[in-house]
Amino acid sequence: MASPRKVRANAYLLPEHTHWLWIEGANHSQFGWYGFQPMDKKATISAAEQRRVMTDAVIGLLQLIEESNTL
Repeated sequence: MASPRKVRANAYLLPEHTHWLWIEGANHSQFGWYGFQPMDKKATISAAEQRRVMTDAVIGLLQLIEESNTL
């Protein structure tokens, strides 16, 4: 797992057009469905809410790709 600080520090390695999604209250463990991880923080939103936000974001990204026919 990478902390938000570490992710930001290495953002320069990603393409300029990278889209970022911060899900307030989410955690890594709920993202992967594999139980709580020792370095993770406790989520303050339900796993269902986290999945809903993430699913909506992925659908939006796929629609953007379909409309522009590019990544």
